[in-house]
Amino acid sequence: MSRFLSNKKSSYLRIFTAFLLFGNAFANVLVKDSCGGYKSRLEQMFIIELNDREDLPSEEDIEALKNRNYGGVILFKWNISNIISPYGIRELIGRIQNTSSTQMFISVDQEGGWVQRLTPNLGYTDLPFPASLGEIYKNNSEEALRYAFGLGNIIGRELFLSGVNWNFAPVLDVNTNTENPIIGNLNRAFSQDPSATGLIGEQVFLGLNKWNIVSSAKHFPGHGDTQGDSHEELVYVDKTLDQLNETELIPFKKLISSGIPSVMIGHIILPKIPETKGEPATLSTFMINNVLRGKLNYKGIVVTDDLSMEGVAKDRKNGEIARDAILAGNNVLIARKNSQIEMIDYVCGVIKENKDENQGLISDLKSKIEISNDLILATKKKYNISKNNLIPYFLQPQFNLSSSETNFIEVLMQVFD
Repeated sequence: MSRFLSNKKSSYLRIFTAFLLFGNAFANVLVKDSCGGYKSRLEQMFIIELNDREDLPSEEDIEALKNRNYGGVILFKWNISNIISPYGIRELIGRIQNTSSTQMFISVDQEGGWVQRLTPNLGYTDLPFPASLGEIYKNNSEEALRYAFGLGNIIGRELFLSGVNWNFAPVLDVNTNTENPIIGNLNRAFSQDPSATGLIGEQVFLGLNKWNIVSSAKHFPGHGDTQGDSHEELVYVDKTLDQLNETELIPFKKLISSGIPSVMIGHIILPKIPETKGEPATLSTFMINNVLRGKLNYKGIVVTDDLSMEGVAKDRKNGEIARDAILAGNNVLIARKNSQIEMIDYVCGVIKENKDENQGLISDLKSKIEISNDLILATKKKYNISKNNLIPYFLQPQFNLSSSETNFIEVLMQVFD
């Protein structure tokens, strides 16, 4: 009975906290939803994709944002292709935030080089390849680190002025396989040197953090040594945990010690680590709880890479992927193409079914969902992501670089010219 009362007290405390942070909408959804209050908490764990239409947010988007408790949205080039200026981006984000039932994470991949969703065509700074920083570092480490902070500062400023609050960067993959089609070949990794990768990544993070942008170290435990592209296929890193510790994990340790607020898990299979049981790191309790949270003592948000990628979705159903990702210890799930609906319904169905033989699994799911919501709310509070902190989206963002910024951007752009 005392345990029941304790659980009830904990639930009411979470509702009260949600009310304080996000107002009536969040608390009302939390109280009234089906699935014993867990459906809205599940929704808060999802970052979703807007529909690929010209009238963003579409009527379908507006309905979802009003009536669901999604934690955030992710913007891609293809679903903002009709927007022509930073003002248009901020106006879109303002409409999203004003429409949504709670204040949302607004996320992008703004790394530089090939991976920048907010492009020069829209009026954003043309960003150099991340690898250019590593090339400068070889001859002048002090200058490279100064440039890295400056680059993070420019990206952070432009995101902040646009209303974006989460950047899935920096990339901490060590460039151990230069022929890697998705990392090495695209110059996305800072360096072949794990220590340099960590030091450069730290400065990019600090530059972003100056503008209160949530950063994400990716792709844990390291995508640099794969032969394939996890967007298209299952990929493998054929290393033991000791070998990962000697190279791939070094940059992540550095950023964790510096306070990185989120880590993105890669869809990477590790056949020489038997504890992963052949699952990609995304679905591995061992890699997330034992290695990332245990060995590396990481306390922040764990976010999946896109769950529609073949590196995790191949031969799996959406609902099962979501269930296993939550059980493995992921706190935020990136779901595209409206797959979040099937995922949430499936996980909620497992909870509601309440079979005797599944009591351990159900209890674990509920616990992981509650822990995740606590982390999400704490991060939104820390980064001042609230309904009371909307940037006026009717003002024109100004992206003028200083002369020193223009100079070092030009230096970096010339590295791979």
